[in-house]
Amino acid sequence: MKISWKKLSHTTTEVRIVGKNNDDPVGCVELTNKFKWKIRAYFAVLVEDKHFLKKHFDTDIEAGRTLAKLWNTMEEVNIRDTDKFFFNFDDLFGPID
Repeated sequence: MKISWKKLSHTTTEVRIVGKNNDDPVGCVELTNKFKWKIRAYFAVLVEDKHFLKKHFDTDIEAGRTLAKLWNTMEEVNIRDTDKFFFNFDDLFGPID
């Protein structure tokens, strides 16, 4: 997975995953007043992963990589749920002839 960073200001860097999400940003990392980096996701995060949004990171690279991993997790969940919803009609209606 290739990650690209776009500096928006000296305290904010946007994170994109090249070739995914229509090359739109998946979130950004922000420098806090404690000189640590924090994640701000532009997508819904699983409840069990929300602790990453509160965590402080030493570098913007580390925070960006964690953000990209969170996005990949959500993409896998969305694909799995979509497959279950759209491709298992046999379970609901019986085989289609």
